[in-house]
Amino acid sequence: MKTKNQFINFKFNIKSSIALIGCAALVCFAAAAFLTASPAAAQNSFVAAAGLSSIDAALDLNYKNCFVVQKSYRLISIYWQSLEVLNQIKDPAFQECEGLKEKYDKLCAAMNALAVEIADYILGDVSDNKDLRALKMFSAFYKSKALYERQPLYLVCTPVIKKVHYLLLSSPDKLKISGLEILSADEFEKQYFPGYGEADPVYYYRLGRELETEVTDTYWKEETVTYTKDETIQSEVTRECLFDMYDDIDIDVIEQQGPFEKIIDGVPVVCFKVKFMTLATVTTVSKKKYDLTRVWFELLRNKYSILMPSKWEVCGKTYEMHEFYTGCELILK
Repeated sequence: MKTKNQFINFKFNIKSSIALIGCAALVCFAAAAFLTASPAAAQNSFVAAAGLSSIDAALDLNYKNCFVVQKSYRLISIYWQSLEVLNQIKDPAFQECEGLKEKYDKLCAAMNALAVEIADYILGDVSDNKDLRALKMFSAFYKSKALYERQPLYLVCTPVIKKVHYLLLSSPDKLKISGLEILSADEFEKQYFPGYGEADPVYYYRLGRELETEVTDTYWKEETVTYTKDETIQSEVTRECLFDMYDDIDIDVIEQQGPFEKIIDGVPVVCFKVKFMTLATVTTVSKKKYDLTRVWFELLRNKYSILMPSKWEVCGKTYEMHEFYTGCELILK
C-alpha cells in the first residue's frame, strides 16, 4: 500500500505556470501563498462570501439557457471536490488514503477537460466573427466570483488570453470584425479578467457543511431516451402519444389511467399515465422537469503556515448551482 507521504508530491509555481493544464496547475491555483494577490484579498473574500449579490442572482437566471454559466458552475463544483480530496491526502489524521490520489487525478482531468470545452466555445465565437456573447457572459461570471472561486476559472482564462494574443499578432482584423476593440493581450486581460492569476496570500479554502437548499427555478427540458427490448416503463404521455403507442407494433400498452391535465411550459396538456412494455428498441422524445437549486455551504478557511497546521474556521458561506431532476416526465412521441 502506498504511504500518505508518497501521495503528497505537488509542485507550486508562480503565475507564469498557470498555462499548464494538469494537476500541478490546479495546485498552483490553490497555493495562494505563492501567487501575487491584492493586499485586501482575505478581507474581500470574507465579504463576498456573506451572501448573494444582485449580479450573481442575475447570472443565475441565465443558467438553463446559457452553456457558459452551466459549465462554469460545474467547473467550480469539481474544483471544490478536488480540494476536499486534496485536504484528505494532506491530512495526517486521515487514514483511508487508498485510491485518493487516483480520485484526485480524475477530478483534475475532468476539470481540465471542462475548462477546454468552455474555452473552445468562447473562442469559437471570437474566431468565427460572431458576437461576443459567450465571452461577455463568462467575463461577467468571472467578475462576480470571489477570489477563492476564481481559481479554477483561470483554466478557462489562460487559453482565451493566449488565443486573443495570437490573433492580435496574426489576424488583428478578425478581432475588429468581432467587435473586440483592444490593443494588447494585457488590455484584454484587464478588461475581461481583472485579477487574473491572483489568489489569497493568507488563507486557503474549502467547503464546510451544507446549510440549506433553495429552488430558484423549475422548468422542462426536452430529451431523447432509448429503451431496449423487453423493458417495462411507467410514465405519463400526451394523448397523441398514447394513440401512437396503440398503433406501434413495438409497444405493448399494459395499463392506462386518465385523462388529466398538466401545465407544461405554461400550456395545458391532456395527459395519461401508462405502463407499457417495449417489444423492440424504442426511442422516445420526452419533456423532463428539473429544479434549478442553489445549494448553500459553509465556507471554511485556514492560514498558510510552514511551522504548524492551523485550524479551519468558518468565514462565511458560498453556494453551488445544481440542476436536479424531479422525477416528472411526459413522453411526447
